[in-house]
Amino acid sequence: MGGGKPGRGRGESGVGLVEMAIVVPLLLVLIFGMIDFGIFLYRDIGLTQAVREAGRQGAVANYDGGNISCGGGTPTANLVCLTKQRSGLSGVAVHVIAPSNTVGSMFALCASYQSNAITGLTAPFLPKHIHVETIMRLEQAPTVGLTTGGDADPEANNWSSCKAP
Repeated sequence: MGGGKPGRGRGESGVGLVEMAIVVPLLLVLIFGMIDFGIFLYRDIGLTQAVREAGRQGAVANYDGGNISCGGGTPTANLVCLTKQRSGLSGVAVHVIAPSNTVGSMFALCASYQSNAITGLTAPFLPKHIHVETIMRLEQAPTVGLTTGGDADPEANNWSSCKAP
């Protein structure tokens, strides 16, 4: 009998290498895609929570949220600062839309973050910006008025994605 490897037919010596060359790249794309999507989702949830918390603080006229580094400015500037700090992300742009300052009136707090894929493989499939918005009702009248303002829109469309209350 032959001196070849047992279990292998004639001409099948490189089949395992070819199979691995096909499967490994697909497996790596799948793994790195899950990593990119997981990081994107983590940032989206963090930004959503930060906007919701800052909006709640604005509704009860506690614009700095008890955070000393966000105090001393206007209520709008304090809400912008509080949202950025609570998000834990650098490069977040925040905008406040406050049509009136009476109790029961609504205001909107919007944030936008330019997302980036860590591996680059999923960049065509993920949105370029994470946009989060919350609309709250003023429960306490601010002593100094909450005004419309904040950062410039990173998408350069004048915050049109942020709905006025």
